Amino acid sequence: MEALQRIGVLYAIETEGKHLTIEDRQQLRAEKSLPALNALHDWLIQTRTQTANGGGSAKALDYTLKRWPSLTRYAQSGHLPIDNNPVENAIRPIALGKKNWLFTGSERAGQRAAAIQTLFGTAQLNGLDPSAWLNTRFDNNSVFTLDQNQCSTSPEYACARWRRYKARWPGCRYRYCHNSGWR
Repeated sequence: MEALQRIGVLYAIETEGKHLTIEDRQQLRAEKSLPALNALHDWLIQTRTQTANGGGSAKALDYTLKRWPSLTRYAQSGHLPIDNNPVENAIRPIALGKKNWLFTGSERAGQRAAAIQTLFGTAQLNGLDPSAWLNTRFDNNSVFTLDQNQCSTSPEYACARWRRYKARWPGCRYRYCHNSGWR
């Protein structure tokens, strides 16, 4: 229970610095988070010395202490988040549907489903409406016909290119329609 309270203090500090600039957040973390983390580290070491080997608590403490530099890296900068919850939330639909993907019919179908899921995720991470982006990507008359190597190595490039195109010609869906009509 004490560990959760100590971690709660760290999250309260993060809430306090949520709307600060990166530099101000780094200063806040140096002033408040690092001392709280050092106290937590000391408490973990003391608790580990009082815990019997081989139990679940001992394994959890050893795991935490072994990864301590990685767990505290966020407090040394202002741009790193305290946790990876945004990433966890982004991959949750895929993780929850893992068993369902086993029944796609074949390995190729599973690979196709994974590719489509990747395209949706890439569009969302780049701040785009996935269905609009995919409609443009798969439209035969679209200006965005990348070869397979470009698509598989840089989906972000395709998203950025689409965003620039849509900003320049917001009503245009097809190739060269801004100059020569619909093609």
